Amino acid sequence: MTKRNRIPRMQIKISHDGERTIILRLLCFYGLIYIAEAFFLPYITTYYSSQGMTPLKIGILSSIGPICAILVQPFWAARSDRSGKGILILRIVIPATMISVMLFPLSNNFSALLLINTVFFSFQTCIVPLGIAMTVSSLENTGYSFSSVRIGGTLGYAIAAAASGSLIQSDHRWSFVLTGAAYLLLFLLTLTLHDKPRVITKTAVSRQQSARHLLFKPRILFVLVLACATQIVGSCYSSFLGPYMMESEFHEADIGRAMMISALGELPVFLLMDRIRKQTSTFIVLLIASGILGIRTLLPSVTADFGVIAVAQFLGGVAYMLVYYNCVIFLGSETLEHLRSRAQSALVVVQVGIGSIVGNIGGGFLVGKKGIALTYQIFSGALLVLVMGMAIIYIFLIRKRTDQETDRN
Repeated sequence: MTKRNRIPRMQIKISHDGERTIILRLLCFYGLIYIAEAFFLPYITTYYSSQGMTPLKIGILSSIGPICAILVQPFWAARSDRSGKGILILRIVIPATMISVMLFPLSNNFSALLLINTVFFSFQTCIVPLGIAMTVSSLENTGYSFSSVRIGGTLGYAIAAAASGSLIQSDHRWSFVLTGAAYLLLFLLTLTLHDKPRVITKTAVSRQQSARHLLFKPRILFVLVLACATQIVGSCYSSFLGPYMMESEFHEADIGRAMMISALGELPVFLLMDRIRKQTSTFIVLLIASGILGIRTLLPSVTADFGVIAVAQFLGGVAYMLVYYNCVIFLGSETLEHLRSRAQSALVVVQVGIGSIVGNIGGGFLVGKKGIALTYQIFSGALLVLVMGMAIIYIFLIRKRTDQETDRN
């Protein structure tokens, strides 16, 4: 064998090893993001209660994250798109998140908690959309799919949630210590990641003037509307499932098992989603998944049996991840590279922001008037009606326009 034959083989091997290294780092990246969330999110309202916060004050504090997702998070996404340095921005916001979460134990009144919440979520809410934009670019031309790295988040969350409960129950300050440690490791991991060089083509430059209108294309609006609607119903469902189960004489351990079942429901999506996407339109998957979420919300209101709740939780895990995964991939593929952070930011705004606020406030209002079971039925019915309307829009507008574009090409 000549040297001429050996060199290309060595280059291929290095390239393959480099791809595997990137995938491993991204897998750890998502694992650490959701490990941090598992240490923090399930326990923060309990911490508020331990500090003497009233239900009204807890509601106000819980709304800070969604508000920051709407008002602050898009700023970081725009900076990332304009500079092309998403990793650098992650290296700024992750340490800021780590430092601010360590300030929670120092606060013992509402004003201090309000300030720390605002600082914390101003940085924390942008980590996921910036990470997704970076991931979509990094995975291009590698042969790997988003599911191959996002599964790290689900596994990390499930393991961290199962392992941290007893420790945090003994001393709530462990929640903030563990969260800070996870963000420290996440920051160190970003030091090994690099932004993919941006290639500016004549086509991209010519289309850049209309970039601000790209997110308002009918296809993208269709996806964002379904993402927002499912999040509204999902936020209402998850916010009141615990109280509903306690009213039905279940215990905290039963609630924990229900949450675990929901997380396990996400795993089949990662294993099968790439095969499904090759055979089925993204819009059809979103419509079916949204319908399943409507049925999921209805089931517990029919009977407060744990078996029924377990089925609802599993269906919810599957359907939610179908919606989330397809929205992420669709927005990443439909937008230009210099708009990807803002596209993922728009998804965060409609889900974490608008969807969560409307679901929590609207759900809370109806629960106070009608009770949890009837509220679930109202939200379920509204979502199913919307899905039928969106299906009609898809059949007569979206699919027709897509077919016309295909014929022209």
